[in-house]
Amino acid sequence: MTGAARIVVEAMEAAHASTWEQRPALLGYSMGGRLALHLAAHHADRFSAVVLESASPGLRTAEARAERRRLDQTRAEEVTRDFSGFLDRWYRMPLFALLPDELRQKLIGDRQAHDPSEIARALVGMGTGAQASLWHGLSRLEVPVYAIAGSLDAKFVGLAHAMEAESNGRIAAHLVDDAGHMVHAEQPDAFADLLARLLEA
Repeated sequence: MTGAARIVVEAMEAAHASTWEQRPALLGYSMGGRLALHLAAHHADRFSAVVLESASPGLRTAEARAERRRLDQTRAEEVTRDFSGFLDRWYRMPLFALLPDELRQKLIGDRQAHDPSEIARALVGMGTGAQASLWHGLSRLEVPVYAIAGSLDAKFVGLAHAMEAESNGRIAAHLVDDAGHMVHAEQPDAFADLLARLLEA
């Protein structure tokens, strides 16, 4: 997570982001949302706002993180052994139950172009089990953070509200109706409208 954050910062520096008229907003989905929250915690001065889509601050306990690392290691081994089968099983998890089959097949097809060894490396190195918990620092965030969740994704609705409560208002939760985990794909117009409202405020 620290290395990925460094790459983002270096890319911004290469693009001369410090000379831009306005600091950019950062948006991250799922694992990318966890990375975005890490950047908000450690590099807040570089962003005007941070938007988390279906993301969490990590797992609270060492025991939960250890259990998740074991699961992610198993998944990484599945990726390298049977990438196509893994993708099919991945997108049929309850998390993605609301995806139309046409979109599910498109996502699987798109992911087939990725390097399985890099997918496996990301699961192990940037999985929720490998990430340090960010819960304790939410009330010290110094940049506006918005946590978006689909109204039908009960787990991440709960996480968005918990982040809002534990951040003393530094994180604002927003729900998109009739959407599950992949809000931007399931309700793209509503998602875009919400982003426009949040970032133009």
